[in-house]
Amino acid sequence: MNDLEELQFGMNEGANELHKSEAIRLACGAPENHRKLLQSFDYLFNDFDSKHVLNTYILCFSEHAPEDNDGLLSMWRGYGNSGSGAALVIDTSKINENSESPLIVGKVHYASKVERKKWISEKLISLAEVISAHAKVEDDFFNAAWAWMHRLKSFALFTKHHGFHEEREWRVVYMSDKDREQSFKKYFSHLATNRGIEPKLKEGLHNSQPVVLGADVKR
Repeated sequence: MNDLEELQFGMNEGANELHKSEAIRLACGAPENHRKLLQSFDYLFNDFDSKHVLNTYILCFSEHAPEDNDGLLSMWRGYGNSGSGAALVIDTSKINENSESPLIVGKVHYASKVERKKWISEKLISLAEVISAHAKVEDDFFNAAWAWMHRLKSFALFTKHHGFHEEREWRVVYMSDKDREQSFKKYFSHLATNRGIEPKLKEGLHNSQPVVLGADVKR
């Protein structure tokens, strides 16, 4: 990722709000259940932060209307070598879905910080309702922490500040924690850029893997 701010905002905000949530505390019932949930979440959060966050790779696309033969001037300036580059149009009907793939395809949703914070608050209330109704044994509170962690990752990776809305971005995201078989390890590489030596994930198009479709941050 070129800019970790998007990921850090969603993850840190979601973690802080979980710890502060009165609805979650009440839903857990006993203090030990609440403690189990928070400790489980902190473990998962720290594991992702220390092992996986820097091995998160994103490939970005811009949604293209079939009748549009020109594209956006701002996109050509920013990503098309000031108009000297080329645009590749991807036929998404050729993408195969595979629920086990570490690649996730999803549309980016644009929102202000206030709107993103509101989303987090609303989802925590929904999580509290599920915990209250279904959490009975210790493992249930770990599972609730895992679900919140998983949801936050999708939210953080597929939302962006509304100032970028004209990009109409879609993303293919590689998540190393989903790559249990390490099938993408052979594609890890580096590239010399004007920012120095940067880690990259280089996969040839002829080797393209099936993906998980539709990271829906609104659900």
